[in-house]
Amino acid sequence: MCDGGGGISLNFPQGMKSKYSSYILILIMIVGIIFRVLFFLQFTKTPFSRHPLLDAQYYHDVAQEVAQGHIIQNRAFFMSPFYPFALGLWYALLGPRLWIAPVLQMILGIITCFFLYRIGTRLFSPATGLLAAAFYSLYKPALFYEQTILMETSLGFIYLILLLIIVEKGEQEKPGWWMVIGLILGIASLCRANVLLFFPVLILWCAWNRKLKIERSALRSLLVRMALLLGGMLLCILPATLHNYLAEKDFVLIGSNSGINLFIGNNPNAKGYFDPVPGVDWMRDMWGAQQAERALGRFPLKSSEISRYWKSRAFTFIREYPLSFINLLFVKFYYFWGTVELDQILSMQQMSSLMPVLSWPLFNFRILGPLALAGLFLCVICRERRRVILALFIITYVLSLLPFFMTDRYRIPAVPLLCVAAAFTLVHVVELVKKKDWRRLSYTGGAVALLVFVLDNSSVLSKRQSAEAFHNSLGVMYQAEGRLDDALREYYKALEYSKVSTIYNNLGSVYLLKKDYLSAVRNYKEAYDMDPENAKTCFQLGLSCVYAHRLDAARLYLEKSLSLDPRIDPMAYYNLAFLYLSKGEKVKAQNAMKTYLRMNPQDKEVWNTFLRYGGDLKE
Repeated sequence: MCDGGGGISLNFPQGMKSKYSSYILILIMIVGIIFRVLFFLQFTKTPFSRHPLLDAQYYHDVAQEVAQGHIIQNRAFFMSPFYPFALGLWYALLGPRLWIAPVLQMILGIITCFFLYRIGTRLFSPATGLLAAAFYSLYKPALFYEQTILMETSLGFIYLILLLIIVEKGEQEKPGWWMVIGLILGIASLCRANVLLFFPVLILWCAWNRKLKIERSALRSLLVRMALLLGGMLLCILPATLHNYLAEKDFVLIGSNSGINLFIGNNPNAKGYFDPVPGVDWMRDMWGAQQAERALGRFPLKSSEISRYWKSRAFTFIREYPLSFINLLFVKFYYFWGTVELDQILSMQQMSSLMPVLSWPLFNFRILGPLALAGLFLCVICRERRRVILALFIITYVLSLLPFFMTDRYRIPAVPLLCVAAAFTLVHVVELVKKKDWRRLSYTGGAVALLVFVLDNSSVLSKRQSAEAFHNSLGVMYQAEGRLDDALREYYKALEYSKVSTIYNNLGSVYLLKKDYLSAVRNYKEAYDMDPENAKTCFQLGLSCVYAHRLDAARLYLEKSLSLDPRIDPMAYYNLAFLYLSKGEKVKAQNAMKTYLRMNPQDKEVWNTFLRYGGDLKE
């Protein structure tokens, strides 16, 4: 079953095969460059290139801090630090320009094509390497995510280098390469910590050698490799752990986002893909700190405490609903291999209205997934160590995602290796055709056809509000640019697909800017009715009521916002001070104004204003 690894005969003269393979590879890379430039030009014309969202905004902000020399952050890392710190070094050199990340990632994408050829040739044949490089050069989601300030392209490149060094150097007598492997594995964990699951798998693979006898020298050699591997990993990870302790006097190994991500993937309403937690303000509090602090009755909480709170809720769900948990694992596994791109931050389907190239029939997961799964099976049954490690790495990566949730960009880091497995399948099929082995060809072809059918989960699109998220995000960007009418148009389009509190909040904020206070109150009230425990919604509704002269309602909502989050905004205390004063409640007014001044001491004029209205700021 493994003779497909022999490769396709390219029918070149014996001494010319390497030369012609190089020419084909160069052509593949040139085509990849052309499409990357095309994606770049079209993406830069969209508002999304000017306004990073959520994770991208976090990376951009941290990178700017690093570029300014602020190495120790205000708190422990929430997301893994390698990507924003590496980006920060480039910002320090070139300035915090939003085009830097896409350009660097496109360069990495082209280099990835070269290394795919190398690893495909090393594991299988030159034809496999060329096919893998061609697949990746035209893989639509990879081309798209290279344009974003997200780590997926970089992480995929690191994984590819890691596996290439394992394949080329891991079996050498000199164990020093295992320190290098450990360093690269540590760097990968600083991008996404779930890769640490590969550590025990790599140890088992290292120990597996059917020709190796269990003897003292062999055991000593294995222990040396384990020590070097672990040492290399720790050299990379410990600086992040030290940073977290210096920043917050808290023990966080790498990042603290595992808690809330675990809860998103495991709760009574979990769907297997990213679904925002009700009450969490993802623009201001992606940590979920406010909910954790209200639930525990303590604030401020440290990052590890916030993460433990969300983990405890996830584990409570797992204990109480074990069958639902198991079902979710299967659902997430299916979503990883399914044809649909499950968007989280950006929807390629919706972005095609702004980027026509996304509508082109380029290589995608509908083709890659079935071919790659078949290739992994072929690698496993070969039982050849260098090929098995490819399958083990991909399987381990998929398993490491299952406790959390699936989204399209989580597949991107595995795509280069999946391209190798998919290319191997096609080479194997061609070899079977050349040998006229129709029986095995029918098995392989039938398996791939069945996978194409089984993995088609297009119906999932009907469950995803990608259009709602797209138009809402577009509205946020137009609002940031002062295009308020355009923002309103996008928000109302978003409501046509899904009526959620976030959109009503955004509508309220636009009407507040337009000084249409009654419309602001109406929309904020819609958001409040959907999510009454959201402190920001309560505050904005209260503020709108002040401007609309609905003073009793304003007092009610402002007080509730402070009960939910006493640090929500100094203006809550400012407005309450004057509302209390209007009712003759001077003690409450004085306390509210003092709190406002503690939070906003630079406001010197408020003293005279408050005294003029009859207030008293004396102790």
